[in-house]
Amino acid sequence: MTRPERLAGTLAAALAGLALSGLACTGSPTGRGDTDEPGTGGDDTPAAGGKGGKGGKGGASATGGDSGYGGDVNPGTGGTPPLPGLNQAGPAPLRRLTIAEFNNTVRDLLGADVPVITGEEGFASDTEAWTRGFMKGSTVGSSNDARLYLELADKISTAGMAHIATLAPQGCGAPAAAAEMDCAKQFIEKFGLRAYRRPLDTGEQKDLLDLYTKVRASDIGLTYPEAIRAFIAGMLQSPMFSYRWELGTTAVKDGDLVKLNDYEIASRLSYMTLASMPDAELFTAAAGGLTDPEKIAAQARRLLSSPKAKTGLSEFITQWLGVTGLPMLSKDDTFTKYTPEVGVSMVKETGLFFAALLQGGSGKLEELYTSTDSFADGPLAALYGIAGVTGADMKPVKLNPAQRAGILTQGSYLASQSEGDHPHPIHRGLLVLDKVLCNVIVPPKDFVPPPVHDVTPGVSNRKRYEDSTSVSASCTACHTTINGVGFAFENYDAVGQYRTDDQGPVNAAGTVPLNDKDFSFRNALEFTKAVSTSDDARNCFVTQFLEYSLRRPLLANEQGSVDAMAAAFKASGFDLRELLVATTKTLAFTHRQPLAGEGQP
Repeated sequence: MTRPERLAGTLAAALAGLALSGLACTGSPTGRGDTDEPGTGGDDTPAAGGKGGKGGKGGASATGGDSGYGGDVNPGTGGTPPLPGLNQAGPAPLRRLTIAEFNNTVRDLLGADVPVITGEEGFASDTEAWTRGFMKGSTVGSSNDARLYLELADKISTAGMAHIATLAPQGCGAPAAAAEMDCAKQFIEKFGLRAYRRPLDTGEQKDLLDLYTKVRASDIGLTYPEAIRAFIAGMLQSPMFSYRWELGTTAVKDGDLVKLNDYEIASRLSYMTLASMPDAELFTAAAGGLTDPEKIAAQARRLLSSPKAKTGLSEFITQWLGVTGLPMLSKDDTFTKYTPEVGVSMVKETGLFFAALLQGGSGKLEELYTSTDSFADGPLAALYGIAGVTGADMKPVKLNPAQRAGILTQGSYLASQSEGDHPHPIHRGLLVLDKVLCNVIVPPKDFVPPPVHDVTPGVSNRKRYEDSTSVSASCTACHTTINGVGFAFENYDAVGQYRTDDQGPVNAAGTVPLNDKDFSFRNALEFTKAVSTSDDARNCFVTQFLEYSLRRPLLANEQGSVDAMAAAFKASGFDLRELLVATTKTLAFTHRQPLAGEGQP
């Protein structure tokens, strides 16, 4: 390593140290720690997540049932007010960018060709946020983690310097010596705004400029480009970049809550729709004021229609369906049409399917569960039995309507909720009950499930699981519902291939509770069609999307936000695009609980 490279690395570390100085031992730029825990005081009980009743709750309330005020509720814009205490906002958990968010943000910040995390460097995987299936970035918990980020930041900043003409203010890519100090000031302000997703405060700007002055002095002697590159590397290692917490200088109290500032709203919008930092137009909107509900809604519609939204929509739907880890699962060699690459294609199919539904399709929830339009490359099409599709590019395809319709008959869900050699109806049933119907099955305390019977010639997969889960009354109490849903998908094997035989004709019939009634079906197509128009699924999707946007479970006192979204969703004919826009108008989205002593009048 050359002397300038060593010195630039030293500056990058120093810059990261400046940002880290406020963390002390908490790992948090606010002193809160890297935590998802809610604040205390008031009605902060996390939602039970169970089956909701009337009024569009679907699990937001700890008790479910009818609150007596569902329907015309729109917090902040008039309408029937919610009951006292139920139109609040919860905490804003401090969390790191996920790997996908980090990669997207780095590319949007510095250029599409810069290095990103590939999964081979040894970075810790993302973790679940409060075990709800939606992801947050892992904590930097060791010196090795910090070293990996330092090395990656060095590579990214080096590659990013190829774009210095656009990164730096006009005329500051290669300024004359007399203009370098002024250009450094402008760079700190311009690049800092984009890297931290908010304007740098006066103290931050001064600290950075002081450091620039020192490293340009003769005893260190960095050149202007070396100092700029080190600034970039240091900011990429700062928690202000890697954590989702775009703090303003002063908290704005709104009653008992803190109202998010313009830049916090901009980031919440962009990471919800794009899984990345705000674009130039959104930064401009934030600079001019972005707390008016209609301005926020207009930006949400714009972002939703942008090409980059395909990535953001894919992040939501694949996390919601729990399929992101599919390519890493091992499958039995007897499934000759399946490879890990096909698993990657299955996950891509699900993301492209959802994006197409919202960006070019009807946008309706019903289509999510019933559409026969999808995407496949050659190998995935072969597994699905679709002729005429070749190559590695994902192309629009028509699914066989007698075999597949909607997202729950796609390979990503079916293969990810299976063992290596056989389907797993319990896993399939539990995911649908939890994520699609918000009917969480809580096992009896201290219950130890019996092992599933071994695969036996002549015994169907369904029979094995029926026998294994009917050994006691405590098993049957839960598995009547779990198995009832899971068995609907018995026509699909462990890699999602359609089948009609499993030690005899496949039996995919069942009866499950739906809309407070028992619903009987013959197969997955009948089941998913009924789900697609059910109040249970409609209400559940409301809570699931709000939880994704917040990355935490909802609190019971956020019921007003849930009901406002449910009302707007219903009024739109259950258009998922309007649900996204309605999310941005809720107190849960635009406000948060204050920290201790924060925002004093």
